[in-house]
Amino acid sequence: MISFAVYHENDEKDFQSFSRNLGSDKIFLLGQCTAEFARKVHTAFRYCVELLPLHETTIGSEIRDSPEMTALQLNYLFQLGYRKIGYLHHVEKECSRSPVEFHRLFDFYRIMAEHGFRIEPEWVFYAPWAWSSFEKAAVQLFALKDIPEAVIISGGRALRFFYRFCGNRGIEIGRDIGVMATDDVARDLRPRPTTTTNDPVVIAADAWTLMEQCINGQTAVRTTQLFIRQGSSIRRGVVRK
Repeated sequence: MISFAVYHENDEKDFQSFSRNLGSDKIFLLGQCTAEFARKVHTAFRYCVELLPLHETTIGSEIRDSPEMTALQLNYLFQLGYRKIGYLHHVEKECSRSPVEFHRLFDFYRIMAEHGFRIEPEWVFYAPWAWSSFEKAAVQLFALKDIPEAVIISGGRALRFFYRFCGNRGIEIGRDIGVMATDDVARDLRPRPTTTTNDPVVIAADAWTLMEQCINGQTAVRTTQLFIRQGSSIRRGVVRK
């Protein structure tokens, strides 16, 4: 039997009721933020496979995002001639709350430094969840005399906000500034975002394989295979002013 359910973390009593009523000893846990709750799920269910966890602790079988996300994005931009690159991220002030995002941002600074490319402080900022706060940060970015040639944007909400801001200001994405998205979460946007993503069909197949191995007493960890899905948000070749 296959069960599909959504559980929003609350209290212990709610979780006990949820796990009991689900009527299964097998579960796929998607995008869990904390290792503490993931351990709770692993304890409650005999067979558990984590999919794309956002915490750093390996507890059992899991499929994890490839750690090469930022390297793939930057190398793609470098090959097209981009050197002045910004980054819109979701790293909280308490970075332990968003370790995956933190490591991607750390890789951004590291790789840019290794290539000798400068980063202005204003080119990198936390992408607020509220439109008014995001708009304020974007205004500061585009008020600079020297704006980045391209930005890497983490998350679908920030990507939509950036497109909205540029549309409101007459800034043409792909011409005035390049955009590299993370995950293929906004195919409806125009110009179509160039993005770093993975294949959900492959992830689903791998998840079933890991569950079968888990049932047979085997624990395994896999990483996703990332690739660039080309859109029109990045110009092929940079003309410097």
